[in-house]
Parts: sequence; C-alpha cells; structure tokens
Amino acid sequence: MTADRAVFARNERRTAARGERDDMRRFRLIFAAILLAAAILALPSCSIEYNEGHVLKKDGFKYYTSATRKNCFAGPVTVSVEDTVVEVPDEVDGYKVIALGGALGASKRPQPFYIYFEGVDYLIDPDDIPDDTEVIEKTFELRLGKNVSDVSGVMKGWFRNADSTKVFHITVNVVCSEENGTFRSDNGKLYRKSDGSLVDSFEYAVN
Repeated sequence: MTADRAVFARNERRTAARGERDDMRRFRLIFAAILLAAAILALPSCSIEYNEGHVLKKDGFKYYTSATRKNCFAGPVTVSVEDTVVEVPDEVDGYKVIALGGALGASKRPQPFYIYFEGVDYLIDPDDIPDDTEVIEKTFELRLGKNVSDVSGVMKGWFRNADSTKVFHITVNVVCSEENGTFRSDNGKLYRKSDGSLVDSFEYAVN
C-alpha cells in the first residue's frame, strides 16, 4: 500500500506540474494574441481604423475617424465662393485631427484632402484647359491646428464645373498653430520644424 501511495503521489505531482505548464502556455498565447491585436490596431490605415463607415461630417469637412485611437484625418472640404478661410481644428467632437488626407480600409485606398466648391469637383489637369475657358483664381487662408502632423494626402486644386465653362484654381496661404510640434508657417508657407524644409504639398498663393 505504501508503494501504491508513493506512485499515486508522484503521479499527482506530475499532473499538477503539467497543469501549471499548460496554464503558462495558455497565458503566453493569450498575451501574444493581445500584442498582435495591439500591433494591428496601431496601423494607421487598418480597416477597423479608418473606413467609409466612420465618417464625421461637420462644417463642410469629411473627417474619417478612429474610435480606437480617438483621432481622425480630414478629407475633402466643401466651401462657398464667399468663403476666405478654411480652418482645420485641433479636434472635432473629441477626435484629434492629425492629418490632411489619409487611407481607407484594408486596401489603403487614398482619400485626399482638397478644397472645392459645391457642384465644382471635377479635378482637371491645367494643361488640358481650353483657351476659351474662364479661369477663376481663388485663395484661401488655410489654418492648421496643433495636432496636424501629416499633410502628405493633400490634392492640389484645379477644378471645373459640370458644364466645363469655368475652371477654379485654388491656392492657399497657410497659417499654422504655434503649438504644432511638427510644422511652422511663415509668410503663407508651411515648413518642417525638424529641418526647416519647405512642405511642397500645397499650391501656395505667394511665390
């Protein structure tokens, strides 16, 4: 009986040790899954981050929001011919505005930022403008908030109306928040604070 009890006790210890190893293995797998999910969520163009279903429309803008990161990027903005200022805020409805333009979904489809008039959203190559077309120059003061750190998704603006009788050439004078950590503005142009280089994403009104 003593030998049987010893064997039984030894088997119990082995079973307990295997159980502890299995628990540790499950914990490691769960922890690895959490890390992987966090890494996926960190991708700025992930489908669960920015997509067509997460659009906030406000003050003429389309903002593509991320509920997980609580930020957004600004897509196209509709203005009137009477407007002279386009203001990109620090945040909108609790979402920090971190970029002009971005990418949507798993396919990373580009969604640019551009300024356009209602009913005038046909982008045209300036080299294709007929000689008898009326070209209307329009300059906006573009105010950038303190959280904008990426302007690579900007589309420069030559637009025509539906019947192709007018072409609108849109230029900007950029005014950047002094609290912005990435950019600064000077005389209507945008510069990187890191090296002082000019940002060429915009068509500036001043040469």
